[in-house]
Amino acid sequence: MTLSQEERQLAEELGKLLAHSALEDEIKQVILDNLPKLSKTRIKDLIDSLKKEDVALDQLNDELKKFEEAQDKNWQEATKQQEELALKIVDKIIQKIEDELKVKQLKKELDIA
Repeated sequence: MTLSQEERQLAEELGKLLAHSALEDEIKQVILDNLPKLSKTRIKDLIDSLKKEDVALDQLNDELKKFEEAQDKNWQEATKQQEELALKIVDKIIQKIEDELKVKQLKKELDIA
């Protein structure tokens, strides 16, 4: 059976879309096996559906990337806040130790005098 130019173009487009599709390989194979039985209208409908799937998956991928970037930013901010808090705590502890050392030094000086 010889395919017309339009049928070849439809078959190529369908093949590319199926290759990129998230459909299971078994379903893709069923479509390919039954392709000769499908009318041009059905093939065009299938192509339209696969294009919509492709667009929807691209949109989902974009949304997931944005979500991941937002999560990374939030984690970075949380990490920065935790580090700042830890530094404040360490500074307070150091200040307390320094104050205690000063008190001990003053007591020692007072005992000697």
